Amino acid sequence: MLELNKPIDRLVMLFSHSQIFASDSACNLFCIDARNGRTVYGYKGIAGAVTSVAPTSDNHLASVSLDRFFRLHTAPSPPTTAGAAQSEKSKDVAKLFMKSTPTVVLWDGVLDTSEKQADEGNEVEDVWSNMRAVGDDSEGEQDNMPQGKKKRIIH
Repeated sequence: MLELNKPIDRLVMLFSHSQIFASDSACNLFCIDARNGRTVYGYKGIAGAVTSVAPTSDNHLASVSLDRFFRLHTAPSPPTTAGAAQSEKSKDVAKLFMKSTPTVVLWDGVLDTSEKQADEGNEVEDVWSNMRAVGDDSEGEQDNMPQGKKKRIIH
């Protein structure tokens, strides 16, 4: 059975109806088998209370906590038979420190961001290609600028 010393703050059912994630007001985040109420596994290394949990795809779980970290965890499915031993262990896939304390984490459903990042890179290149060089004073705009300020002027 689940034995927490602190009250449970959050309950989230994810992936399958037999998997519930619970966090308390301390530093604990557990997966509970809804079929029998037992703790299947827990996540270690969380130093602050978990403030939000969100499902992602492919059996992963995102969380944020008062220790100012965003974490991406693996969330293996519970055993097919209730009460059987868990074959896979949970682990952290990524951990990112935030400058401010995050309170909510959401997943937008997007899996591949490589195309979006490529488009953003092209936009930056377009901005630089539309600037004229410092020595190009055909319009006479740089003549009135102080010597140290002559960089690039955008058309």
